[in-house]
Amino acid sequence: MPSPSGGWAERIAAARTGIGLTLLPVHYQFGGCDGRPLGPGQVRFGTDPDQFVRLLDAAEGALRHLPPDAGIGVAPHSLRAVSPDALRLCAALRPGRPLHMHLAEQIPEVEEVLAARGLRPVEWVLEHCAPDSRWTLIHLTHMTADETCRLAAKSEPGTRRRTQ
Repeated sequence: MPSPSGGWAERIAAARTGIGLTLLPVHYQFGGCDGRPLGPGQVRFGTDPDQFVRLLDAAEGALRHLPPDAGIGVAPHSLRAVSPDALRLCAALRPGRPLHMHLAEQIPEVEEVLAARGLRPVEWVLEHCAPDSRWTLIHLTHMTADETCRLAAKSEPGTRRRTQ
């Protein structure tokens, strides 16, 4: 891994092309809602909350070497991959910065979150978090029509997310 003190900046094309960049370090704590260990394909991405804070700080440090339109965000991987407390921590770490998360991507994920937390993933986020224009929820391929309407109602039409 390149050094956060500048090695990354030298390899990031955005620094040379003028394309804005937002780094989204990923917090991947568990292999499922039950807290099981990460699987073989996940373990290389694994962080506990303290490790994630250090990763986020190092990534943000690397941005000092990039143009001012480079920014930082946080990416708690999914409701299966982080605890509710870790999700709250991620949301609080960089207020006003993007928060990126996979949600309702697969049927087994929807079923697991429903069984473990009593709500479907989108419902759980809507009930327990405050998703707003900084939240980028991706892969929402298994939402209900009601979830789609409720999540859309949280958006702010006509707003543009700032990346600085």
